[in-house]
Amino acid sequence: MPTKPYLIGIAGPAASGKTYLAEALCKELVDATILRADSYRESEALTPEAIDHERLARDLDALARGEMIRPPAGPSAIAPHTFVIVEGLHLFHSDTIRERLGLRVFVHADHQVCQARWIARLAQEGEASQYDEAIRPVCDEYVAPAISFADVVFDGAKFLQRNIQRLGSLVREYRDKGFGHGATETVTH
Repeated sequence: MPTKPYLIGIAGPAASGKTYLAEALCKELVDATILRADSYRESEALTPEAIDHERLARDLDALARGEMIRPPAGPSAIAPHTFVIVEGLHLFHSDTIRERLGLRVFVHADHQVCQARWIARLAQEGEASQYDEAIRPVCDEYVAPAISFADVVFDGAKFLQRNIQRLGSLVREYRDKGFGHGATETVTH
């Protein structure tokens, strides 16, 4: 078993299910923790430039060395585990971040699914939806093209337990065999 933490990136459109998948995968892998790229957001802008990718890269390097980190926002500290799941809207936008990830998972869901989830989320928070005006254009311009960097494409509309288990198996396989990036696997049914 490798001694250094294995870094898994999860990216995808807003409300595609990134957080749900990260939490389910964390339970499936057992010795895992989650680092949210939103903890490195420097402004309210929805563009990739709002994320401090340099700081995130330094913290990923520290976790990979087995060191504890303190993200600028969010939990007070994150300790390294066998698996570190990093999730965020613009996670694959930066070469600096992509090259540090052992496995890159893109959660794909069409706009209708994402919009329905976004509206439901905001309704619970008592806010109005601006999905078509603010979220959709950002996802189309910055997030959707990042699917080309994924090793695994996960269907965000079908969160079946067997798909999460299959993804857990793929994560272990990539880590144990030292697979690099290349052919893309799809987890859909």
